[in-house]
Amino acid sequence: MMPALIAVILALLSTPEGNRGGRLAILILEAPPVVDTRSIVADLEEAVLAEGRFVPVAIPDSLRELRPGIDYSTAIAGLCAAYSLDAVLALSIPEPDVESVTVTFGDSLSSTGRTKVSATGRFYSSIGSLTGTVSESVVHESRFSGAEPDIDAMASGAVLSMLEEAMLELFPAETRFIAGSGSRISLPAGSGAGFSEGMFVSLVAVAPSIPRDVSQYDLLRSRGVAQVMSCTEDGATALLLSGALAPGGEVVALERGNPASVAVGWESAPMSLVQGAESPEPFDDARSMNRVRITVSSLRWGFCYGGSLFAGVMENLSSFGVDLQAGWRLPVSAPRLAARLDAGATVDFMIQDVAEDSLASDATSAIFGGYASCGLDFLASDRLGLTLSALAFAGTEADSWTVQDRYGRNREAFPSEVYYSGVKRDPLSLRAGFFYLIL
Repeated sequence: MMPALIAVILALLSTPEGNRGGRLAILILEAPPVVDTRSIVADLEEAVLAEGRFVPVAIPDSLRELRPGIDYSTAIAGLCAAYSLDAVLALSIPEPDVESVTVTFGDSLSSTGRTKVSATGRFYSSIGSLTGTVSESVVHESRFSGAEPDIDAMASGAVLSMLEEAMLELFPAETRFIAGSGSRISLPAGSGAGFSEGMFVSLVAVAPSIPRDVSQYDLLRSRGVAQVMSCTEDGATALLLSGALAPGGEVVALERGNPASVAVGWESAPMSLVQGAESPEPFDDARSMNRVRITVSSLRWGFCYGGSLFAGVMENLSSFGVDLQAGWRLPVSAPRLAARLDAGATVDFMIQDVAEDSLASDATSAIFGGYASCGLDFLASDRLGLTLSALAFAGTEADSWTVQDRYGRNREAFPSEVYYSGVKRDPLSLRAGFFYLIL
């Protein structure tokens, strides 16, 4: 292993293009002798510039004087003050972890060489405080002797994975803008500052100074969630998904995760029935099953996906099932009104009472199929809304029912033993309910 804390400085001074981000110095404090540190430096430089969150800055070779036992916080704070740095990345690549593992290969045992190369990045702020630590590893396995892994390539892969993860976890994209009217927002920062199409951002009002009157307090009412719809190098356009903006107030937009929605609703599912056991009462071959449905899905003004659990009941028949869905959610009048177009697959398990007391169980069957739906989502408050949709279904029919006789044997039921010998879902149904945004 190279002596501890061998500092390899990012050797190229890059001139910022506009407001690309903060100034970052990257130090490789530790690396194995087989690793080409200059190549690691070049890879890091290219990745940092591509991310757009920081601009790499050259530091004199005098930083190689760092030795174990020094006060990192003080040294880095002094470094940042001397060279106007916003952050420092201290990167450690320890010696590869090599082990031999015995595995089964066909009808014999063989030894597999497993090599693990790790990279740990410690990010420090301009005052020398530790912002966060991120580690990534690359593993290589070889069953044949002589097939040595490329440690240098593995180290480069681990470093780049670490940097990508760190940018998302520790340095989310952020910008400030003055709120206007309407749901479409123009952001003064784009891909050069880390924003990208499809990204979600949280919107929070900020006060440039202590408010002095009611009108200045009114400007602090801005809040919500928006999604970036288009993005250039220097700017982006976002659409408000939830919340409201106070025109004229200063707002900060901060990168966030993917919001979701939880919906609880009612569904009316018409059924076409075929009579089984004879009954003195007139038989109605068209009835509707009322169902309760719980749905969890992503919240996007573009592609969305999710799933549902549902259960329903009608006379002598009940059901429960699950469906998966994917589709598009499009703004009609953002953020209040959106149209949803979905399609998916469903399985519906049917349980019905039996007309013969000698049977030991109820009758069971299942319906499989696919569906397409269209509907509207109306956001009544910041997070709570109403949803209404129409559904088109096509699938199988429940015309074979399984029962258990008095001896515990499973068999197919005779039509005279069940109330409905056939159950089929009609092509059209309606859904309505409430949804809540998880932001």
